[in-house]
Amino acid sequence: MTNETTVKIKRQLLTLHYNVMNAIAKWGHLSVPSLHKLMPDKRPLNALYKATRELTAWGWLDCVVDKRKNKIFALTSRAVQELGIQGLETRGRSFLQMDIARTVWAFDQDGFFETLGLEAQPSIKMLDCVVKGPHPKALIVDHDLSHVSKTFQRIEDFTSAASPDAPLDIIALGEHRAAELQRFITQKGFRFQVHLIEVDV
Repeated sequence: MTNETTVKIKRQLLTLHYNVMNAIAKWGHLSVPSLHKLMPDKRPLNALYKATRELTAWGWLDCVVDKRKNKIFALTSRAVQELGIQGLETRGRSFLQMDIARTVWAFDQDGFFETLGLEAQPSIKMLDCVVKGPHPKALIVDHDLSHVSKTFQRIEDFTSAASPDAPLDIIALGEHRAAELQRFITQKGFRFQVHLIEVDV
């Protein structure tokens, strides 16, 4: 194999790794089949599996196993910083904020948690997480990049599908939003908990 061929192959691999991170930055958590559907340059599934394994080993991606035993990949903070240094603007930045807040919160809880809506979605799922165990809970994550009325609507949708007494926690990423959500819940007479988690991404 000539030096020129070797350089060309290495360049293609680096481009693939960059494109994988770019797609995850744009869409949030993704599985390999979702990457395969969403990436503009179509690559074989086995190449994407190899790239995600390598990026995880190098510390650029975190791997989460969902309730169906699928591997879902998310950017590490190191990868987010690297893409930021390169000046990449991602439409999915709000997904990154929400995913980090959800993961931080969920790992602090007792018992098993399963993530919902981790596949690429055109819009955010109503429930972001369900915590299982002796005291199961549902979780909605609010973030400053969407209007607070959307979170209000999600809470009301939840109560109509479940009940005002159902176990639900709401995560706010800023003090102002936490206070606003607490006022809304108090006015409605709901007994949900609002948690403030300040996440810097």
